[in-house]
Amino acid sequence: DRDRLELFTKAIEFTGRIYDYVREYTDLKVKKYGKVSTYSGTTRVSTIQIGCPEMCYQLNARWNITPRKTHTLKPPSLTDDRLILSYLSGFIDGDGWIGVDGSSGYPQYSIAAMGTKEMMDWMKAVFDQLVPLSDGANIQPTESENVHDYKVGGVKAYWLAKMFLSLPIPRLDRKWDKVRELI
Repeated sequence: DRDRLELFTKAIEFTGRIYDYVREYTDLKVKKYGKVSTYSGTTRVSTIQIGCPEMCYQLNARWNITPRKTHTLKPPSLTDDRLILSYLSGFIDGDGWIGVDGSSGYPQYSIAAMGTKEMMDWMKAVFDQLVPLSDGANIQPTESENVHDYKVGGVKAYWLAKMFLSLPIPRLDRKWDKVRELI
């Protein structure tokens, strides 16, 4: 996702360095909902470091972004549906995932994220307002302190994906390409 970071640094006229890290891991065990999954692979991460108290203040004042945001984030004060969807698209890019499960013989799509209970409640309320179809999805606590998951699938995921992809905004193609083929 370095390309997105490069766009961001250009937009804010950042002149510092982008740091790139590669991590190889084998048999990483992750426990979720009582089930243990094992992963192996390579993770590539690009980061920047900005020492600007004014930017930190603005991120908090405008978007409620604080350190350890997955554990502390509160919903923003937005009322326009397009801005809310744009925000949630970025939120899914950062703390979410789009899944395709083909184990039943045909692809089943899902859109999910993790964050504070308050954030997941807000996301569910937005999704329920925009696509008032029942999906049976519940907000589930994770093993991490104050972190919950929320996932939608089926017809609800289809209509939400259609709405998300209709927005002319930057997004992580590696995530959204999964549902682009559904649409």
